[in-house]
Amino acid sequence: MNSYQSLSRESEIPENEQPLNYAEGKRSKTYATETSSPPIRVEPVEEQKSKSLSAMRQHASKQIDQLQKQADLLVKQARRIESRVELAEKIGKARFGFKPVLLQHYFLYRKNIDTASEEMNEEVVGEDLTLSLVGPEEWNDLCPYGMLIAKVRQLGDSTWEVVENDGC
Repeated sequence: MNSYQSLSRESEIPENEQPLNYAEGKRSKTYATETSSPPIRVEPVEEQKSKSLSAMRQHASKQIDQLQKQADLLVKQARRIESRVELAEKIGKARFGFKPVLLQHYFLYRKNIDTASEEMNEEVVGEDLTLSLVGPEEWNDLCPYGMLIAKVRQLGDSTWEVVENDGC
């Protein structure tokens, strides 16, 4: 077999036909096999692993912090929605004789509750709440509906939000 083209591996070259500067498997050596070869620097595996793990931890920490900020924002938004739904349920139980207009300001009043029920921390029932078009500063005397809880407005999704909170 005189043709080197038919050989698939270096080790198949017969010894008597190998050149004088031949080094078997020279591409897989961890050191230079010829004087003109570039120096081969082998990084310690443990050092490379340490650098890789450090970079991974830094990127993972950054991503976790970003996800935590997003989660905090979502929780904050969910609490705001829950608050609006609770207010809508309170207003749904309140007395009023008009059809609310979206984004119009209204006033939510609560009749004075006797001290016994306040001490027991009872939930305010629907009959104690009144939604009014008239603000507390517009009454000549004492407001007939009781104490102002909040100035509110209805949003497009039929929930309510507090515009100004004077008690609640």
